[in-house]
Amino acid sequence: MRAETEFHLVETWLPVVGYEGRYEVSDLGRVYAHDREQVTPSGGVYVRPGLIMSTAARSAGYPTVTLCKNGVTRNHTVHVLVLTAFVGPCPDGMEGCHGNDIKTDNRLCNLRWDTQSANADDSVRNGTHNMASKTHCPSGHPYDAENTRITPAGHRICRACHRDSERGRRVPKPKVIKTHCKHGHPLSGDNLYIVPSTGKRQCRQCYRDRKQAAKRLAAASQ
Repeated sequence: MRAETEFHLVETWLPVVGYEGRYEVSDLGRVYAHDREQVTPSGGVYVRPGLIMSTAARSAGYPTVTLCKNGVTRNHTVHVLVLTAFVGPCPDGMEGCHGNDIKTDNRLCNLRWDTQSANADDSVRNGTHNMASKTHCPSGHPYDAENTRITPAGHRICRACHRDSERGRRVPKPKVIKTHCKHGHPLSGDNLYIVPSTGKRQCRQCYRDRKQAAKRLAAASQ
């Protein structure tokens, strides 16, 4: 661990987990690459001095750095490197959260491991959620604290609409009894046949028509 003073702030550094001796990350969200040997095209070797690494927004706007170990390079989001070094590995079912929803603010004090639902709550509270500007649901109910539920995916659900839909699902739909078959014959009186094994209703006229058509087809094939 090392500490340095810059811009009147005390910056604490820890090794990047999995890249010990090669890279460090600070509680202010900066990544430092140690001195390292590099081979020139002619086969010579020189020492590349250590430096503060630049970042690129390659992962949904989150600053990332490219780290190298044993000839393999990988991109890592800075906020995950900070949390892993200073807090520990990400617990199951959690993710890295920015308290103020500013993806470039990777200070340790702004970061935490938390659930996806809590991360979505942050975006609603900070006004950065893509639906936060809407104050009412499509049915006109207010998106206030009492009437709003936030899903793990960060979507707002109107509790009033949800209750209405639940009531609608519990009301049994009336059973529609067909009065005619698909060919227009009445399903009543002598033309109605109830199948004993299934209770289904069948049209006798359609049954007779099918039998006559089958006989005509058999006679034509002889």
